[in-house]
Amino acid sequence: MIDKIRQMSAGEWQKPWFTPRTGLPQNISGRPYNSMNRLMLYMEMDRMGYTLPVFMTFRQLKDENLMVIKGSHALPVTFYDITVKHKTTGEKISFDDYKSLPELQKQEYKVTPFMKHFYVFNIDQTDFKEKYPERYEGMRVRFSGPAVADNVKGNRNPWLDKMIKEQKWLCPIELKVQDRAYYSPSKDRIVLPTPGQFKDMESFQMTALHEMAHSTGHSSRLDAACITRSERADMPGRKSSPNSQLPSQAGIWE
Repeated sequence: MIDKIRQMSAGEWQKPWFTPRTGLPQNISGRPYNSMNRLMLYMEMDRMGYTLPVFMTFRQLKDENLMVIKGSHALPVTFYDITVKHKTTGEKISFDDYKSLPELQKQEYKVTPFMKHFYVFNIDQTDFKEKYPERYEGMRVRFSGPAVADNVKGNRNPWLDKMIKEQKWLCPIELKVQDRAYYSPSKDRIVLPTPGQFKDMESFQMTALHEMAHSTGHSSRLDAACITRSERADMPGRKSSPNSQLPSQAGIWE
């Protein structure tokens, strides 16, 4: 088991769970964002662990009578478009209509590209789920990825199952359908993909144990268990040694 944990820490480690596909980042009306905005929103979804790829502007929030969760921060998105306006009459036409005009007639119009900035919130940063539970569930189903298996091949570990189910580890362990396995020192919490996302139970167990090992290095635990080098040197009958030192904490959180 120790060899397995070491292997997961080594360079040849490969992610043993599948990534749920949630669809393209889009606004509440279903319009996908362009490539640059899409990349930025994807990164934010991954960083924050949002469930749905749906974002809303301030106006859309107001139209839906929604509130933003306290402490949430909006993200900027950029919108590019083109206005086409007749030089004499001021009549506006779409750019598609403009492209279909004869070359001579095109000269009667002024084409102006423009750029606008909007600020958006992910739907999980609002009270949408509480206010419109049926709509939220419909979106969750629509954007759900591959089905997460109920039964995963391999033998379960009763000790580990009980530890997670009854939350008896040193810190909380949260299982959720998402794409990250990590220990957060700031929140003192372990977050794992669900067992059904893993190729087998051994892969889930090794990932869980790997993050559990990280959690033992939290400062609140080390401070209580460790004594300083000078305190050790002052102990009666103990000789100080240049090689005597406490185990290094380096690399506890990768």
